[in-house]
Amino acid sequence: QIEEKKADSKAEAERLLSLLSARVDTLKRLAGFLNEGRLSRKDLTSAEVLVSEAKSNIGKGKYGDAMGRLNKASTYTVFATESLLPILSRFSDRSQITKWRLWADEAISESEATGGYSILVSKIDRRLLLYKGGRVFREYEAGIGFNGSKDKLYAGDKATPEGRYKVVKKKSRSRFYKALLINYPNDDDRAQFAAAKRKGLIPKHSGIGGLIEIHGGGNDGMTYGCVGLDNNRMEELYNLVDVGTPVTIVGALEFHNGIYEAVKGLQD
Repeated sequence: QIEEKKADSKAEAERLLSLLSARVDTLKRLAGFLNEGRLSRKDLTSAEVLVSEAKSNIGKGKYGDAMGRLNKASTYTVFATESLLPILSRFSDRSQITKWRLWADEAISESEATGGYSILVSKIDRRLLLYKGGRVFREYEAGIGFNGSKDKLYAGDKATPEGRYKVVKKKSRSRFYKALLINYPNDDDRAQFAAAKRKGLIPKHSGIGGLIEIHGGGNDGMTYGCVGLDNNRMEELYNLVDVGTPVTIVGALEFHNGIYEAVKGLQD
């Protein structure tokens, strides 16, 4: 009976170890897609340490100690999941992705019809695509805001806006090398801001903000809400496009975008 109990304890500990190891790996990978993933990093590190200790305990036959550590690790994964899912769920929402794809299709069609340039930014891919005549002409790695995976709501939220814009000014000298200023906020942004204000979703005295640019200074994904490129890429883009060039910023372009299935697994 003692041996059977030990075998059952070992099997249960190994089952939970396998489950939590996979969950921690999935959460770490998902956090890597988001600048906001830094907020869950402490919880995931704690969970990872506890899982490692539990694995060692199982190897030593200390199944009770292992289960204690695994239960603590499970709590940390819950905290990390609660932190990440509200942001990640946008990228597994078919209606949201359908809207983003519609914007992108309209931008590409406009470029094809005019034969001109059109800029398309995909947040989840960290890519800026420059279209010419409806075809990809240049492709650059791009950075977004500290909270760039969210849609911008107000000044100071460090989020990158989503929508259809245009270049309204070319700045040969700016705080971050050369820059293309876009017309944020547009009418849709103002309507969204007003609705969020009524619902109390933003700080009472916050304004809508502005001065959103595509600028140089790097593509490490840590801007104040703008889109960032390496200086040499910014130089090239700056020289190619003119004032009036359409700029479309979306969260993702594909339904299965690298996080879709993983997010569904976490929600299930």
